[in-house]
Amino acid sequence: MALAAGIEILMTKNSLEAARRSVDIMSEYLTNVVDSDEEKFRKIRKQNAIFQQNVASVPGAVLVLEAVGFKDTGDFFELSKDAQKETLRQARDSLAAAFEAREKKEQEEARAAMEKRMREQREKDAEKKRLLQQIAGDNACR
Repeated sequence: MALAAGIEILMTKNSLEAARRSVDIMSEYLTNVVDSDEEKFRKIRKQNAIFQQNVASVPGAVLVLEAVGFKDTGDFFELSKDAQKETLRQARDSLAAAFEAREKKEQEEARAAMEKRMREQREKDAEKKRLLQQIAGDNACR
């Protein structure tokens, strides 16, 4: 539940590019923990510039980390040893799927807006052509 809420905030309260950067960084964090048993991957230094810019300052991102088990311990966000790798994999996959869905939606909206502009321009062009033909017809009658 908390993971879904964090992802929802991340996807709705940020630009597409900010969400992309945050998802990429958090996916890297989660992949490092899943693929390695090294202790260093279970800690994220809160003052790290990349963390600050792409996670801490992005609404919803810290909620996602907390939802998967990272705890604020002062200078770090630390993941407990009992965190389940499958849960982390699923969280990483959920992040990726949510981002892909948002990206697809924005692409569809952009395509629909472009099609609307093109349709409106064709309608204007048709009206202009009709008016020019009417003027030509009026001039021929004189």
